[in-house]
Amino acid sequence: MDIDIARLLESAELIHEKSGASLCRVTHAGQSMVLKLFASGPEATEVRAYELLQSLRVPTARGAYQLLIRLDREQTITVGKLGTFRFPAGCYVYTGSAMNGIEARVRRHLSNRKRIRWHVDFLLEHARIIRYAIRESSVREECELNARTLALPGASVPVKGFGSSDCRCVSHLVYFAHEPDI
Repeated sequence: MDIDIARLLESAELIHEKSGASLCRVTHAGQSMVLKLFASGPEATEVRAYELLQSLRVPTARGAYQLLIRLDREQTITVGKLGTFRFPAGCYVYTGSAMNGIEARVRRHLSNRKRIRWHVDFLLEHARIIRYAIRESSVREECELNARTLALPGASVPVKGFGSSDCRCVSHLVYFAHEPDI
């Protein structure tokens, strides 16, 4: 779960108003964020941010997204356990989904500092995102969106199984020698 520090601080202020505790600090250690609140006594009460935010949770946008990626020169790239593949120079469209926060997922893909987790992360170490599109939906639509992209003129599958380990699609990465009109 992505934790928004501003919301966490707002929540701390709400607790402060209701309990009379004073906020000492918000600490972050990996995925665990902790509020340290001081009551009238010397002991700090720790409230796990996850538990706090669950009760105040505002639904985040969910749906499918597409990244338009440019690779300036041909590269041989190892894509985790999927294998090593030749990626020709050109444009790639990667289609994914984020049913628990699409903005955070796209922000993650745009970041240069991230843990390599998904197939597309391996490609993005050598290429750059030139634009992206988000399609909000409460149902999974990435396979349909990907199929429409594959039907465009000049589209081809560069690596079978890329980004599609959780569905029956051939690949969620589509290659175009020239920038597609999407």
